[in-house]
Amino acid sequence: MKIGIYSNGLHYSYDDLRRLFQAAERLGFDLGVIPDNSTNGLRGYSYEPNWDAWTMLPALAAATTTMRLGPMVSPARRRHPAMLAKMSSCFDVMSEGRLVLGMGASDYPQFWLPWGMGFPTAKERIAYLAEEIQVVKRMWTQERANFDGKYYRLMDAVNLPKPVQDPHPPIWIGVTEGRKLMPEVVARHGDGVALVLKDDDEVNERLGDIADACKRVGRDFDEITKVLLVYVTITDDPSYNYQEGIARHGAELELGAWVTNRYVQAAGQGAGANYRITGTPDYVNSAFERLERLGLDEVVVHFSSTTAPIGGDVDTVISDVEVFAAEVMPNF
Repeated sequence: MKIGIYSNGLHYSYDDLRRLFQAAERLGFDLGVIPDNSTNGLRGYSYEPNWDAWTMLPALAAATTTMRLGPMVSPARRRHPAMLAKMSSCFDVMSEGRLVLGMGASDYPQFWLPWGMGFPTAKERIAYLAEEIQVVKRMWTQERANFDGKYYRLMDAVNLPKPVQDPHPPIWIGVTEGRKLMPEVVARHGDGVALVLKDDDEVNERLGDIADACKRVGRDFDEITKVLLVYVTITDDPSYNYQEGIARHGAELELGAWVTNRYVQAAGQGAGANYRITGTPDYVNSAFERLERLGLDEVVVHFSSTTAPIGGDVDTVISDVEVFAAEVMPNF
């Protein structure tokens, strides 16, 4: 099982992100990914600065040499897929074949409506995604790409340079919700699936849905790379409470009670209740053993420090990454 690192970049300067990814590469992490959000991902609160993924990724590629890099994930409809194919092709060449392209159906209206962009139903967003993946792959691999879909059309479209990777960079499809349409898209079009779920039961459920979809479309389930995003906090304090830590840190940042409460709520329920592992290195080890038994090929870790759970304090986060690399990673 491979191990990657994820950072949402909140309260990080570019230098902070650069240092974090360089440390992760030095310590043997396989992959580094960042979100592709137009604003802060916290529902109802979009005023915290965040980095543009496709501006930041080339900078991180220039600062590293071996780690694979990519967005987790670029949402459908934000960019025309032919342009995404062009951008990602150039990035794969510039990074010497290190791109992993995460693509998704998009989730929160706040990323779209304030920008004057529509937010269709989930069914339509998924239909857009399915076409966009096909457009990107054709632009990556065909000398002159043609496509005639409901939403997109290509007519002898040329995309040069082509990506370095053969036959093309892997596309991982982000899955958070939806048990009917998204598994079918993964089975038909995905090289991998990037799961953002809250517990073992949900992971088993979604992987089972994808396996069933693979049977329906005649796809080998084992061909699909299975990836899970987890949030890890390393602490020797058995009484540490993540939500209480967020409340304290929000007060320190002077974010205000309403904003801090939104962070606390997102950490504890709904779509924000991501897979969390909090405890000693031994406890984290046992949790990763369980993840390996679920059949995952890669676990992507977002490190959250006890001193700055909302973000920032990159030195402490790097220290936690070093502890994880020394005491957990060698077992996987």
